[in-house]
Amino acid sequence: MKLSKAKIGALLLLCALLCGTACAETEEAARAALQDTLIGLEAAYADALAPEEALQLSFLCDWADRYLQNEEWSRFAADVAQCTDVETLRALLGRDYTGITQAPEGALQREDIRRRSVEIVQAAGFDPDEMPYVSLGCKGIERGGWEVHVSQLPGEERRTPGVVMELTADGAVQYMEFAGETDETASDRAGVSEADAQGISLEFLTQYVYPDADADWPCETEAEDACWKLTYQPPLIETPCEVRIGRQTGGVLLVETNMR
Repeated sequence: MKLSKAKIGALLLLCALLCGTACAETEEAARAALQDTLIGLEAAYADALAPEEALQLSFLCDWADRYLQNEEWSRFAADVAQCTDVETLRALLGRDYTGITQAPEGALQREDIRRRSVEIVQAAGFDPDEMPYVSLGCKGIERGGWEVHVSQLPGEERRTPGVVMELTADGAVQYMEFAGETDETASDRAGVSEADAQGISLEFLTQYVYPDADADWPCETEAEDACWKLTYQPPLIETPCEVRIGRQTGGVLLVETNMR
């Protein structure tokens, strides 16, 4: 029986759809299996790891949700499956996996980003000694950016208090937020004026968000209970950038750009 071109086209489309569905299901199953294995390793060995290692392992348990069917993720998953003792696990946590725990060539590498993150936290007005633990993951081979958590506590409690950041491959801040309790108050007696907040935010933006950009930007300012909310319109960028500055401490509590 000879099929018409229309029927052949329909069959090819159906095969493509079925193949895509099967690949998606396979990828989802592999992602779930990897996360389950990492969670099991965390339950078995976290107490035997150094705090920094335990934090990175806990981070990777979440980071595995980004699993893709590519060579590096497959290599990472295979190595994770071979971890049967704490020493093997410790070695894995220090290994480079491009697009997962390390950036592609040409982007800032893991240790550079670690140092950069500590510098940013300090510039934002926080004491790095109070948040000594840094965990990070690369956003992928093509993008080369980073997600970083700087925390006071390792393990499952890493999110508070601490700073969560998304950085470009060059280390510029795309997003930054302090999570946790602060010393900020809602009092009108707070020591940071509107002019102070603008000065603090512009200095931070031109150094860590839009390096070397002209600092003469339109700005709208609102006084909220514990912070100043400043909305900037950087030059040649359509979407505004929001910054929140603590009214008591002058800390940079939030930076949100359109680059995410």
